[in-house]
Amino acid sequence: MAAAVCAGEVATGYGARDQRGVSVHRDSLIQKGLIWSPRRGQLDFTVPLFAEFLRENHPLASFDDA
Repeated sequence: MAAAVCAGEVATGYGARDQRGVSVHRDSLIQKGLIWSPRRGQLDFTVPLFAEFLRENHPLASFDDA
């Protein structure tokens, strides 16, 4: 299972200068129950194996390369 990732790395991967640039999207995903924050500044998926599914199926699967 994938470990939690730094929220700043996620923001950088999406081209934002910092976490504030994606905070609206982050909050929306938390409200929908797709991600959670196990510790301050970290994000993780709530659905088991969802990160692996995205890596295999999403057209922007290069988020590992950030």
